[in-house]
Amino acid sequence: MSAWLLERCDDLAGMLVVVPTAQAGRLLREALAEAAGALIAPRVVTPEHFFRPASQDGIASRLESRFAWIEVLRGMDAGSTPALFPVEPVDRSFAWAAGVAEEIDKVRNTLSESSKDFAEARGFSPEKDRWGDMIEIERRVQARFSRWKLTDPLAAKLEAAAGFELPPGVREIVVAGVPDPVPLAVEVWARLGGAGVPVKVLVHAPVGESEGFDEWGRPQDGEHSAWTKRPTPLLKERVHLVAGPTELAAQALRCFSGKASKEVTLGLCDPVFGPALESAFTEAGWPAFNPEGRTAGSAMILMLRSFAALAQRRDIWEPVATILRSPLLPEIVGRKQFHAALKVLDEIEKAYLPASLARVTEICAARLAEKPEEGAEKLLKVLGWCESWRERFASGRPSDALAGWLAAMRARRIDDAAEGQLLEALAEAVPHVERLEDKGLLEGPGEALELVLASLETLRSASGREDSVIDLSGWLELSHAPGARLVLAGMHEGCVPDGNLDDSFLPQVVREGLKLRDPNSRHVRDAYLFHALVASHETDVIVAKVDAVGEPRRPSRLLLSAKGLELAERVIQLSASPPSSAGRLLPWERGEWLLDLKDELKPYLNGERKLSPSAIRDYLYCPFRFYLKRVLKWQPHDAGKLEMDELDFGNLCHDALERMGKEPAIVETLDFKVLRQFLWDTMDERLARYGSNLSLPLMVQREAARTRMERFAELEIGQRHEGWRTKNVELNIGKDIEWEIDGQSISMQIDRIDFHPELGWRVLDYKTSARADVPRSAHLRRSSEKRREFGAGLPASRGAPEVWKNVQVPLYAAFVQGWKGLDQVPKIGYVNLPATLNDVGFEMWEDFDAFKLDNAMQWSTEIIRAMRAGLHWPPVALTGGEAGYDDFALLAPDGLEQAVSGPLVEALRHVADDWDAGRRAP
Repeated sequence: MSAWLLERCDDLAGMLVVVPTAQAGRLLREALAEAAGALIAPRVVTPEHFFRPASQDGIASRLESRFAWIEVLRGMDAGSTPALFPVEPVDRSFAWAAGVAEEIDKVRNTLSESSKDFAEARGFSPEKDRWGDMIEIERRVQARFSRWKLTDPLAAKLEAAAGFELPPGVREIVVAGVPDPVPLAVEVWARLGGAGVPVKVLVHAPVGESEGFDEWGRPQDGEHSAWTKRPTPLLKERVHLVAGPTELAAQALRCFSGKASKEVTLGLCDPVFGPALESAFTEAGWPAFNPEGRTAGSAMILMLRSFAALAQRRDIWEPVATILRSPLLPEIVGRKQFHAALKVLDEIEKAYLPASLARVTEICAARLAEKPEEGAEKLLKVLGWCESWRERFASGRPSDALAGWLAAMRARRIDDAAEGQLLEALAEAVPHVERLEDKGLLEGPGEALELVLASLETLRSASGREDSVIDLSGWLELSHAPGARLVLAGMHEGCVPDGNLDDSFLPQVVREGLKLRDPNSRHVRDAYLFHALVASHETDVIVAKVDAVGEPRRPSRLLLSAKGLELAERVIQLSASPPSSAGRLLPWERGEWLLDLKDELKPYLNGERKLSPSAIRDYLYCPFRFYLKRVLKWQPHDAGKLEMDELDFGNLCHDALERMGKEPAIVETLDFKVLRQFLWDTMDERLARYGSNLSLPLMVQREAARTRMERFAELEIGQRHEGWRTKNVELNIGKDIEWEIDGQSISMQIDRIDFHPELGWRVLDYKTSARADVPRSAHLRRSSEKRREFGAGLPASRGAPEVWKNVQVPLYAAFVQGWKGLDQVPKIGYVNLPATLNDVGFEMWEDFDAFKLDNAMQWSTEIIRAMRAGLHWPPVALTGGEAGYDDFALLAPDGLEQAVSGPLVEALRHVADDWDAGRRAP
């Protein structure tokens, strides 16, 4: 394209050159400047230039237009549009109307690009009543515009196209490589051409392919030139299948090995792979720039959207939680003690599951009343700041609130993370909000703010352009990009060919009738572009199996345009497992990054700490994860906790069962209804910590706990009729009674100890997990090399011996036997309270005996010695179901052993070597 223009350099000043995108225009201008130096460049525009109104005066803004549709949709009587809404919405809310308005706006824009409207679409659609409803809604919207003395933006666009005139000095139009122009722009070109203005069309193709295009340079799938029927023009060896984004970026770098940046072009076909390519190329010394930019301003937009939700409903907490955890908040309210405030917030959310801003304020104030606390004091101030802005957005004039927000942000010089674009866009919205307010509109709290945010164009950051040496060129820009070596990264179905034309309102039959751009024409366009690019560049294509979040990607159909054996070979190639995936696709790769653990090795058993059975269980699961969790105190935090977690639910049930065992009258009662009511009332007392109005998730959990307790009460009464009586509950060993193993103090709490005059003693542990547990399988596993063992195994009926993975209830039994002075080992078991009511019940370990108990005590003794020695290496390699519950999986997707280093790791390795050497010695 640039060569053709340079041959006519004397005429460039009189040309209006049309390119497909703004980035293509920049590339064209750069090519002209590089080839000819200083010259009078032509004016370069995109097709949208030909129907863009010269002035916005008197035209409804995007915000006003969106509100007109919202107001009409909300004001429609129920049942007035049965074809469009056969099922009436539960609530014609602002959010519902805004979503419908956005969908209708997309349809109107698509139709207007071809000078069509709803009435014409109705003529080609079998759903004529549906279009009739839309015509009526549109009529009412147009009436709103008339009353407001504003012009419909789409009408203004059509008027601009009809009245378009060439700028002074422009003598001809050159359409340069635009394979899919907006039909409305083509109408303008045709009108100008008919009036004698020269319109020249440049196509990136050999002269012999001229029959494959129409007069405007659009590729055609005609009899003589069927672009979509042509075989894939690229050898299989130039198509690379990789696992995911990291591998895709690495392959792109390999394809450019030995080349200078000006010799290559990187085509970004699938936008979701842009971040991986930018990162990899920048790390390799080629700073990359994505002309599409990064989505900008999202933090402030999310904060304002949360204020809009809070303004509409004061009694919800989730928007407040979002605001309080915004990265912008420390900049707005000050960083001092902010982390302390978040720590208090985490504690309140975890303990109380608050449902509203008022509830958290109440809890925070009560906490401060008990004792002074910087974090709570700071949190209370931040909550007050949230409430003040909620009040401003909920009452009074929304335009004043929005203007006040802008003034506050600018006064504190808050970075909107959009190079000022967001604050500028919000400022531009203020007068439009004022115009609607002056008309007596926007009365609902928070609606103005929600409308402003819904009307914002997507903001993108263009920072980094000045330092880049390579661009991530889009599909339509590649024919204008320099560089003989081309890599097409992410050539996936839905991206190439573009799949954005699918629309429930405009199916294929309607598009064909109205001569709109459709999936078929897009397929033809992209087939032509692919052939043209391969013919003019040394090309490689890279296809990934999944994207950055693990969603599968499919190769473009253009890579499978073949027949017979070749088609089979290509299908096999593109459906294979990528060699770099190593058998699994990771959500991310750790690369060279390592956790440098510099802490001094501190044995868990330091002479002061007591040991619990749960600590032994964690140690047997993985000694290194045990160390991270219990010594270094690394714990996951669920910031989105909305309901009781497993521990909270268990405590709710345990508390009621403990109270049952401590009330003599309740222990002896044989009345099912009395026992059930006692358990229900006790649970309700504990639930009061979450406030008087429980959230829906908490109400569901309350009912689940009540049904489990009801079933338990039936079975408990049956046990009492058989002669069992509870003698102890929540017996605290280590506090109420001291007990040691190998000189180590033990801390444990036995849920329940029962006695039967004929059958003796039994020890029970309550289990409230979703599925019922079997004591034997919860304590024993098959011996394997995967985990270190601390004693002899137990003989099994077949296969490998059984070894301990948990010694909790056996330790309870050992204590009770010694405490009560029993000759026989007490019976042990679980009281299961799972989600399935048929599984609620007493599950005993029938074959538990003195031999197993002695073996468990031997293991416990050896584990204590290992803990004293500081034995916490190596990490267990978790696979299968275990890996899914690993708290550290996201930290080290390829395994903890490969992800850590430093003095602590070396010390742990040294201890492990010494331990193993000592156990091997004769």
